[in-house]
Amino acid sequence: MKRLPGVIVSAILLVIGSLFQLLMAALLGFGVLIRGQELSHGTSTQLVAQTAWLLWTYLAIAVVCVGLAVWGFITSIGLFRMRSWARYSTLIIGGTLVVLGVPGLLMILILAVPAATNVGPDYAQAHQAAQEIVAVGTALVYAGVSGIGIWWLVYFNRRAVRQAFTSALGSPAPPRCIQTAIG
Repeated sequence: MKRLPGVIVSAILLVIGSLFQLLMAALLGFGVLIRGQELSHGTSTQLVAQTAWLLWTYLAIAVVCVGLAVWGFITSIGLFRMRSWARYSTLIIGGTLVVLGVPGLLMILILAVPAATNVGPDYAQAHQAAQEIVAVGTALVYAGVSGIGIWWLVYFNRRAVRQAFTSALGSPAPPRCIQTAIG
């Protein structure tokens, strides 16, 4: 079974992205746990009611992150095994990255215009530099996500890649009972 270098790199990127998703889920879960304990120790019931929906939202996002991580791990295993369904799954993931990444990048570039702040004159230059660093870093992350998505959409639609996934070598082997009956 011939694995193309781009498929291997894509599978590795999916594993890294899935590990990042698991990290985000763990951090969100930890934040919910800490905030839930803070709220249970002597706060008003009105504050608890106001923030309870936020904790449930964070918990739901953590569950979604775990689901995305599992999807990424399963897809990367399929890519390593050259399964045709993994190519389609990667195309869906790539399309989603583009749909989320490009508008995010555009929004960061639009919102990166420095806003007036109440920072004193001594710290104004440092504050502006920090804003620029955060804006550039965020824009680079969105550009990277968008770039990976575009690359996957182009790469996994190339004829050679499609043929590699649909060739006899890339298709799953028949069950053992059929193999012993044949040979």
